[in-house]
Amino acid sequence: MVTPKLHALILAGGSGTRFWPWSRRGNPKQFLAIDGQQSLIANTCDRLENWIAPERRWVLTRADLVEAVASQLPDLAHEQILGEPEGRDTAPALALGALRVAIEDPDALLLILPSDHHISDPEAFRRTVERARAALLEDDGLYTFGVTPTEPSTGFGYIERGDPTGAEGCFSVRGFLEKPDRERAEDFLASGEHLWNAGIFLWRASTFLEELSRAAADFTDGLLKLRDALMTGDSPAVARAFELLPKISIDYALLEKSDRVRVVEAAFPWDDVGTWDAVERLRTDRADEAGNVLDPGAIAIESRTSVVIGAGERIAAERVSGVRNRAIVLFGVEDLLVVETDDALLVCPRNRAQEIRRVVDALKSVGREDLL
Repeated sequence: MVTPKLHALILAGGSGTRFWPWSRRGNPKQFLAIDGQQSLIANTCDRLENWIAPERRWVLTRADLVEAVASQLPDLAHEQILGEPEGRDTAPALALGALRVAIEDPDALLLILPSDHHISDPEAFRRTVERARAALLEDDGLYTFGVTPTEPSTGFGYIERGDPTGAEGCFSVRGFLEKPDRERAEDFLASGEHLWNAGIFLWRASTFLEELSRAAADFTDGLLKLRDALMTGDSPAVARAFELLPKISIDYALLEKSDRVRVVEAAFPWDDVGTWDAVERLRTDRADEAGNVLDPGAIAIESRTSVVIGAGERIAAERVSGVRNRAIVLFGVEDLLVVETDDALLVCPRNRAQEIRRVVDALKSVGREDLL
């Protein structure tokens, strides 16, 4: 029996509004060098080197970002960059990706990777995925990855694990839980039975499509039409078929309904990179004795635990000639977030970084589309 090949599908369709003013419509979060080195999507693709062959790497993104992805990942064949005809949430997006890969390789195992995660130990990540792949080949199902919580985070969804399946570090799933309030998050942490939902998946493309059709009957007709359209390569037909799929997340459409879901404990360091708070965690080499994380050119005087990003750096962490490299000076402040670009300056308390979407909404309301 031939062992099915592993394909990777990188999800790169998000907007990342909480990373304004660096993140813009044409340069969303996945294209940013949050760690100060290279973009998140490039880091994600680098994790696949010497493991998953280039011809088995795929990217699913917004139609208007296909060319931007191509410029970020020049080694990827253009036909392996899939543009969603429109945003319809994660269930239709994953169905589109699974159908396209299954047409190429009907027996494919599909590893789903968000493009905006930071994983500092690629080898540990690969070992965990290979452990999940071995489990899947013995017990076909829908495998997700859960991260052991290190704090009572209210910013992540959780997975409640069930009984061990017999494979190392693999469990059945009792339930998926929404982002909790602080009290409930503390209960989750204390239980030892709850994991952060990493949003990373592994499944046979064919099994996923069968389970999706079974769990969500309103997908069935649209999936058939979408497959036929993809087979012909007729882009307008693909768009029409895609519109037939319900707009719903994969959690609600399938994972909360299927009895074939398994969770594998993630034996690798993981960061969701959800807000500017991630900078402090990813740029520890820039931290000073007072806990400030400063870009080159920034100066902190009698200031502590503040983050400065910008100071002449640009969206892809490249300096652009002609852009002012002005100094940012903090004096007598603490717990501030300062982010500079050539056309905007953001200053806010660090503990309100998750609210930056409100800034984007405010800019829309006053007609400053030029800043978005």
